[in-house]
Amino acid sequence: MKNDDGSYGSTGNASTWNKWLEAADETPGAREKAAEVTDKINQIGETIEPTAECEAKITAAREAYEELSREEKGYVTNYDTLAAAETELARLKKEADDEAAATKVIDLIKALP
Repeated sequence: MKNDDGSYGSTGNASTWNKWLEAADETPGAREKAAEVTDKINQIGETIEPTAECEAKITAAREAYEELSREEKGYVTNYDTLAAAETELARLKKEADDEAAATKVIDLIKALP
């Protein structure tokens, strides 16, 4: 705003001009939300089995991860564990499906006269 004398007023104290740039660029609670997801991923365990319980843990961890913001996802330290668990579960389920299909074919062959 222009003053009566033609000046634009004080520019303030230079020590405060860019203080906002020094502030932490972090949403309050972001690390805590990420820690909860990290715990869910840790609950999956190292042994992946094609069971409903194991699949439920993996699904819960994935859903919790997807609900996080980009910033919160950056604080999850064990995402690779979740991705590996999903891949292993998919492999085991496919293997079980293949085995079931093979058993069905074998049974049909045995039933032939």
